[in-house]
Amino acid sequence: MAGYPLKTIRSALSDFYSGEQLSVAKQQLLDDISETNSSLKLPHMPRRRDGDNKANKETDDIISLFTCVDENKLLDLLPRYVSDNTDAMPPIRIYEGDLHGIVKMLSAFGDKVEEYGTMITMLSRDMQEVQSRIALTWQPRPAQDTCRQHDKVVRPLPLVEFPII
Repeated sequence: MAGYPLKTIRSALSDFYSGEQLSVAKQQLLDDISETNSSLKLPHMPRRRDGDNKANKETDDIISLFTCVDENKLLDLLPRYVSDNTDAMPPIRIYEGDLHGIVKMLSAFGDKVEEYGTMITMLSRDMQEVQSRIALTWQPRPAQDTCRQHDKVVRPLPLVEFPII
């Protein structure tokens, strides 16, 4: 993947591989670096990451490790990483070629979906707070079977409770 912009490599890896696959790859890289018996001081990073954006975080960790090894001129001490199945490798040309615009639009779309999800979560939390305040302060009127208004019999509407989400 040499010769490609770092941003392209980062996007290709985190889009193509799952967070778990990247976690296994990072662990293998850490093991291989420790087997070089060099006095290289690696940047601090957790062995495993969990939660949102796991693939992005693992990809950033792998890139940081390779950058550190490269800056210390130790790449030759690492084994060559190869694949026996080219279908198991990300198609970098998609990120660089004609489909780059589509990939960029999809990435922006994903960012918007994440943003909307955050907004929906905040709105839901606000609604829960409002509903709990209403539930604490609202007291129903005493129930009456019927009441008279201007010589008409009016039946009260049934009480509707809103569920607290």
